[in-house]
Amino acid sequence: MKKRPFYSIIAFSIFIQLTAYADAPFNNYSIRNPATGTHATVFFMPNHDQYFVYQGKKSPIYKNIVNINFSPNGKQLAYIASNNCHWKVVDQMSGDPECVAGKMFVVLNGVKQKDYNSIAQINFSGNSEHFYYQAETNCQYNGAKSGCQGENKKSLLILDGQKLDKFNNISALEFSPDSKNYAFITTTANKQSVVLNNKTVEGKDYSWVNHLTFSPNSKHLAFIASRNNKELVIYDGAAGKPYNTVYDLIFSPNSSSYVYQAIDGDQTFVVLNSKEQRHFKRPTQLSYFTISNIHFSPDSENLAYEVLTDYPKNYLPYNDHRLCAAKIILNNKVIADFPACVGYIAQLPLAFSPNSQALAYLGNAECKPISKYNPFIRCKHFVAVNGQQSKLYPDIIDMWFTPDSQYVNYSVVSKLFSKSKPINKRMKINE
Repeated sequence: MKKRPFYSIIAFSIFIQLTAYADAPFNNYSIRNPATGTHATVFFMPNHDQYFVYQGKKSPIYKNIVNINFSPNGKQLAYIASNNCHWKVVDQMSGDPECVAGKMFVVLNGVKQKDYNSIAQINFSGNSEHFYYQAETNCQYNGAKSGCQGENKKSLLILDGQKLDKFNNISALEFSPDSKNYAFITTTANKQSVVLNNKTVEGKDYSWVNHLTFSPNSKHLAFIASRNNKELVIYDGAAGKPYNTVYDLIFSPNSSSYVYQAIDGDQTFVVLNSKEQRHFKRPTQLSYFTISNIHFSPDSENLAYEVLTDYPKNYLPYNDHRLCAAKIILNNKVIADFPACVGYIAQLPLAFSPNSQALAYLGNAECKPISKYNPFIRCKHFVAVNGQQSKLYPDIIDMWFTPDSQYVNYSVVSKLFSKSKPINKRMKINE
């Protein structure tokens, strides 16, 4: 019998290894520790089992590892793992296999926690002193798309190793910036309420709740809720006025003010500390939100935003590319009004200087169709700050203040669709 050449044996061995690894569901990947810059690398074995290596130490081998999470200070490591799930293609559209129908558990700093049917949202508090995750019981995990299925499914929140089982179906836990307060959403009989430090806020149920937001000083809690087909903001337990739609809830840097956007009928406006600001009629053919870029100044004394309204002239139809007007609002007054292209530039950059004395924004001018055969509208752009305005450019792609608030920098493109690099420009701010 003729012997197989040595190089042929090597080639055959490499082929077998590559074929085995080709059956693995994913490639090896790394997760970066933001605090230290080091990485944990997850390795897939030929039989789909996984392990990871961090700082030269190898983890145990599991059937599946997901959501490797570092604490903000970089000193703690947590992840979700499973030892008895099986790999299966659940979503035929993506074709990606998932590890389903097993038990999951959290490993925190190398210590295995309790088994659950499903686990999600593992996280640390901002000061790294608290660790929490959401778990589900009495169900079977059938993949990311279907979730955990079961008639008696129950959602739990585990905080610092303790189950918060006084409330049903807990989700969306948020810590205050100082990590001394926490809030979460609880669901009972298709109604939701908010719990702050284990006490129900306002004591009423809502159709849904979202956007749990603590103030920067950690002393205030606000959130958006729905009741009777209306939406409203709850601030420190007090319910605000209901509107058709509420979104973008923001606190000022010094925590003394809060603001959100509202839609009521055909009117759109900002609500500042429960007081409605200037109303604007929503553009006739605009189906999405028309207020954007809400900004408080760093000293919290000024509020600016952009709003899109109907352009005085007729629309120039081309799918969603129509002409409307952009207004810049500063402290409830219109300080600028210029054309904007719907579908091309809907949100224009807007920024306060570090010393809060200047407001810069990107504006449009000379908006017109590209040609009589191409009604797509294209504008030229400029930077404006405190009444000053730059030259017009085909495109401006960035804008920022210098730390001393003396200049505003911006990057321009002198010719569209060219390979030339953007050119940085600078404008001195008048006193």
